[in-house]
Amino acid sequence: GDSAVGGLQGMRDIERHALLPLKGVPLNAADKNTKKIMENAEMSEIITAVGTGIAPHCDIDKIRYSKIILTADADPDGNHINTLLITLFMKHMPEIIKGGFLYLCEPPLYGYGYNEKFVPLWDEEELEKARKEGKTILRFKGLGEYSDVLIERFILKPKERRLLQLQWYDDIEKLISLVSDGAERKKLALGEWTL
Repeated sequence: GDSAVGGLQGMRDIERHALLPLKGVPLNAADKNTKKIMENAEMSEIITAVGTGIAPHCDIDKIRYSKIILTADADPDGNHINTLLITLFMKHMPEIIKGGFLYLCEPPLYGYGYNEKFVPLWDEEELEKARKEGKTILRFKGLGEYSDVLIERFILKPKERRLLQLQWYDDIEKLISLVSDGAERKKLALGEWTL
């Protein structure tokens, strides 16, 4: 959304962070040929930004970034958007996943205030524990509700954000079905948070 993009633009280090905002739901690239992909403005922008081109002419040596990080709201709509974007890379730029360049940023959906600082709750176990402790839980509807400070902390700061580095599986059809489920998708990652 515009509010999250505005926060990211204001807080990013322009020497280190490139930003490509998307509008709406991306094209489902699972069954699209190269021509259809390139005719879609947003898909074409992603491919141009990444720099490698797409299969069968994907050249990983031309990649422009050390990390390609997908960031969407931590809700079902955001999960759907991430799934469609991951599908684009799986079907048309698999070398990017195989090379370890594709990441998911997982901003916290919940948290609470403590000593004038926001404490993130990363999973259901942490959320349940905070509820049992009587904490006043905050729930974000999306990245647009994050303050600039939280955007910087949980999306841009390497030591505070949580990234999942996706790994490649040869069974592409199974991979696509797993990716569509947020809990299963985490199993596709290396299993440890990358800072």
